[in-house]
Amino acid sequence: MRKDFFKKAAALLICFMMLLFAVGCAPQPSNPDDGNTPPPSGGGDVTPPDDKPPVEEELLLTFGVFADTQVPALGAKVGPSLLNAAENLETGLTYFKERGIETLILNGDIIDYVNYGSGSSVAVGAAYKHMNSIMDKVWGENRIYKPLNFMYTLGNHEYYYDYSASEALRQWNLAGYEMNQTFTVNDFSFISIDMKDNGGSVSGDTKMLVEERLAAAKAVDPNRPIFLFYHIPPADTVLNTDWTTPADAWIKGLLSQYPQAVLFTAHTHFSVRHPRQIDQTIATVVNGGAGTYVCVPDTDASGRAYDNADDNVPMNGDIADDTAALGGAKGFNDSCGALVVNVYTAHVEIERVDCHTGEKIAEDWSFPYVKSASDFVYGSAYKDKLAVPQISAESCTARWNPDQPRRVQLAFAPAADTGENVVDAYRLEIYCENAKIADKNYLSDYWNNTDGNLNYDMILPKEYKGKALTIKVQAIDAFGRLSNQIEISVPAAA
Repeated sequence: MRKDFFKKAAALLICFMMLLFAVGCAPQPSNPDDGNTPPPSGGGDVTPPDDKPPVEEELLLTFGVFADTQVPALGAKVGPSLLNAAENLETGLTYFKERGIETLILNGDIIDYVNYGSGSSVAVGAAYKHMNSIMDKVWGENRIYKPLNFMYTLGNHEYYYDYSASEALRQWNLAGYEMNQTFTVNDFSFISIDMKDNGGSVSGDTKMLVEERLAAAKAVDPNRPIFLFYHIPPADTVLNTDWTTPADAWIKGLLSQYPQAVLFTAHTHFSVRHPRQIDQTIATVVNGGAGTYVCVPDTDASGRAYDNADDNVPMNGDIADDTAALGGAKGFNDSCGALVVNVYTAHVEIERVDCHTGEKIAEDWSFPYVKSASDFVYGSAYKDKLAVPQISAESCTARWNPDQPRRVQLAFAPAADTGENVVDAYRLEIYCENAKIADKNYLSDYWNNTDGNLNYDMILPKEYKGKALTIKVQAIDAFGRLSNQIEISVPAAA
């Protein structure tokens, strides 16, 4: 009897365990909120839950680019443009030091060979001595704490003034520097292209060396950017690059073969805030800000010259208004403009900063690793993404100057910059009795660091003196595009 009981109990236990196993193996209905919903029949990507954080790119490298301080020899007689040169170099180097940047490129024209009476070699050596003393002040004696990765390229001012290129290079070497540097940081290649004279020529040996280094860098990883440094921008790339060097065709040929190359230049002294300081028509060319003084261009984007001679406005490559305090409006006054480049796993971001204030001058430039021209962000179509500034007819005044009868005094509210775009100039057409009598091109407040209404004082031919006029005004943006047009009436003189 007891034996039968145990047999039945064992059988029931086995059945119960089999039932539990069957239930555990059966397909279970998925919970739509548990993040494990299986894909629909036929396959397809699973949509991640909304609360899953996006994948962030890793920051692989940060480096700084600075140029055009033009530090003269201590005690040299210099014009107003270089009075703050030494201070600006110290400010720039200190900025990078305080940010902990351990890769720094000084991209030419760091010194200025001002001949002050004792012969060129003395002036040259004294300029380097002054520059090195500033570096010692920031980085310790003999630059013992300079950045781990440091490059100084030759600019045209390293070759000035009245002596041979060989003497310039001798002084360069005596000061402790060498041509055609290269190094790698986290497998990213940095390659200098040093000119052999103040005209921007590049020697055959340098060309061969650069070509070999580019090929080697590409062999390591063809998809990674390669960073190049040459002082003078290639013609027809960034803003007003109308100085064609003997090396221009060779450099453009290189860039066309290496779309992943990023060429950093300097030389022009235009503000780094300007949207045309980056260009990706053949490759990526980035023009750094001026370390000491900022110039204004001599033509607008269409190539037309400015007509500001009547107004004592700096033009034709002269220095922009330098009356405000250091780091003044828009970073023009001793702007100490510099670049800080952040390289991530799939894209590059470039900060444009004023070293005096530590603030960004404009929004960062950002572009993906370039494999082909289709990856360009700042190519020929870039301008189409930027709105054309508009001009308003409000607050306009115009009259004949009672003290100078041939002068018309005109004032109007400036057109507002729109995001990354800027107003470079204004086109003024003057009509008398429906006939155009003058057509003028004036630099905008962007270049002249003015606030409030714009004031233009125009001299007109004497046969129109005192007559009623109509002035049609349009703003011209950074790419040469015209805004809407407003009309301003000038009453006849009493």
